[in-house]
Amino acid sequence: MAFTERYFSLIASSGMLIGLEPKKVVSIMQQTIRQSIIDLLKKEQVSVRDLSELFGCKEKELCEHLEHIARSLRPTNRFVIVAAQCKQCGFQFAKRTRFSPPSRCPKCKSEQIEKQKFSIR
Repeated sequence: MAFTERYFSLIASSGMLIGLEPKKVVSIMQQTIRQSIIDLLKKEQVSVRDLSELFGCKEKELCEHLEHIARSLRPTNRFVIVAAQCKQCGFQFAKRTRFSPPSRCPKCKSEQIEKQKFSIR
């Protein structure tokens, strides 16, 4: 099941917004994009690409939103970043603090990188 299908099934199960386009979800929910992202991150781990597909925004714009969310969370919540990983050699980008996806592996120079994922606990 694709990410957007899972998210819309979560919404549908709560009795709201059945079968709407991703861009319309934000306006109908009457929340800001950041509030919607926070709600989603509390439910599951997502990548920047998943968020981009869902909200219809550019990945660069969503990275800025994620940076702001990470800085402004209350102390009771914790912003969790699951490190990106090279699919070829297994190198993990554990020390990476930027929210944008890495372009290639520093170890083997492969561009096949598994996207980093974000969540809130």
